[in-house]
Amino acid sequence: MRCSLFKLHILTILTILTIAVLSGFSLADDIGIDISDNKDLKFSASWLNLGDSEESRVEKLIKILNNTASGKKILLSASTKAAEYGQILVDVIKEGSGSITDTTLVRKFSKEDPLVMVYETKSVVYINRNLNLINALLDLAHELTHYTFRESFNPYTSDFNIKKFIHSTVEGRGGEVDAYLAECTVYKELSKKEFDNSKCKTVLDSSDELSKDLAIKQFYMVGEHYEWFMKKMEQAGHEDEFSEVVGKDHPSFISSAYDLPYPVAAIKEFEGIKSKVCANDEKRLEIMKSAIGRNPASEPDKVKTKYDQAKIDYEAKCAR
Repeated sequence: MRCSLFKLHILTILTILTIAVLSGFSLADDIGIDISDNKDLKFSASWLNLGDSEESRVEKLIKILNNTASGKKILLSASTKAAEYGQILVDVIKEGSGSITDTTLVRKFSKEDPLVMVYETKSVVYINRNLNLINALLDLAHELTHYTFRESFNPYTSDFNIKKFIHSTVEGRGGEVDAYLAECTVYKELSKKEFDNSKCKTVLDSSDELSKDLAIKQFYMVGEHYEWFMKKMEQAGHEDEFSEVVGKDHPSFISSAYDLPYPVAAIKEFEGIKSKVCANDEKRLEIMKSAIGRNPASEPDKVKTKYDQAKIDYEAKCAR
């Protein structure tokens, strides 16, 4: 099992774009074929053996996951999410060099009216092409949990802060803990024997049930990064909120995106997002400033007021 950090890309489009929406969603066509007999499947072999093309391999991977009770539920929810964007699951899932849910947030505004902005997100799930079949299935369950359930956020808003981002990344709905528990549930259904020899056993409670509380505790272990993490939280004014949950023990869970414990990786991700947001806001301020003199006589005051407010927000958010 390879855990990854949800990745967000920030883009600003300076002109309004027309987005073509795909059609043809059919849940029955998407995941309706059931594979009821897995005895001929070689879980230790590469999942690329499932087909001769990327699309056929992804389709087969989906169908195998659909043969587990928990996988079926994940796929149904993910299909519903994809349908909201006019897509089916094979449009969303791709092969990649690593397993990750890659989301792009696009902020669009026009040079003619920089006061108007529209936000859109688009997510793609990548499954590591170098995995064997069972790990590809586990990663698919993991990443689709991110894709479907992770709480959306807008880094351009005033309430985007590091405390909320870490919480959302680690223990929030659709975060790393939820995704890990989802893959462990699938693992148990696919192969009880291999499950019993996996790290999933470490988050079983006294009733032999997967425990979110135990998983949260383990995901907040940062080991040698403890002092650095707490210093960052002190600087952000959130030291008290994390002093009781962050631990010094050796971390069991490492982000493949940053090769760091998840709370530490979340800080790195937050800082990267904030840097891009501030750069985009700086560009927007330049456009708004140049627009003040180009508007009709009745408009400059309105634009100037918006510019002044945007500048105050920028300085509050992006002050060094």
